[in-house]
Amino acid sequence: MHLVFFLVLPLATGAGAARRYGCTTRSSPFFDSRANFSDSIACSAVGAARAERFGQAGGSVARRLSHSECVGVHGCMDPKAFNYDSSATCHENICVDKRQGCMNSTALNYNPEANVHCPTAIVLEGCPCEPVLEGCMSPQALNYNSNANRQGVPCDFGRRGCTDTASPDYDSNAEIDDGSCTEHVPGCKDARAPNFMWNATVDDGSCEEFIWGCTDSAAENYNSSATVDNGSCD
Repeated sequence: MHLVFFLVLPLATGAGAARRYGCTTRSSPFFDSRANFSDSIACSAVGAARAERFGQAGGSVARRLSHSECVGVHGCMDPKAFNYDSSATCHENICVDKRQGCMNSTALNYNPEANVHCPTAIVLEGCPCEPVLEGCMSPQALNYNSNANRQGVPCDFGRRGCTDTASPDYDSNAEIDDGSCTEHVPGCKDARAPNFMWNATVDDGSCEEFIWGCTDSAAENYNSSATVDNGSCD
């Protein structure tokens, strides 16, 4: 008689346990209580759908979707990524973040790092695209353009000087006032008049009548009323 022995081995749960990859995040709607190895991709709707499609056999969803041994269409499987590939069945770590900005290379705010064009009629940081308007951007120039956003033409500063026609410093050729105009000082500008004002800039007609005569008090013919010496002193 032959005896037949059946060896029943317990299910390994330690270091030699068979790996079952899945979502181990309890707060995730895709949490898998049977999983004993974490698989971050399985915690997403995309990963869960792929897991259901391909099953758990053969190891991790991440391995089946991310590693080189995955057989299928390789690509970025993150729906939020710029280069998301809806046909991909094997995830590759090549996802690129979306960067919204102005992609018009002729615009003032062109962003060479943007890969998503500014939405129409929506104002966001860096959007919408701003057209370039070249002009003189110096407020002191004759051809200053307040609407210009790029210095594109030479600024014309013209001739600077006093442009106040009432000032004694008036320069008829000046195109831009440089603040050099001085105020008028009215007074008598006739040096022979007894009330002559050396600092007068405008004669106001106030000069008093001058009297010719000898103004030397030591002379015999000194004239105390004389205001202008006529060289007649003895």
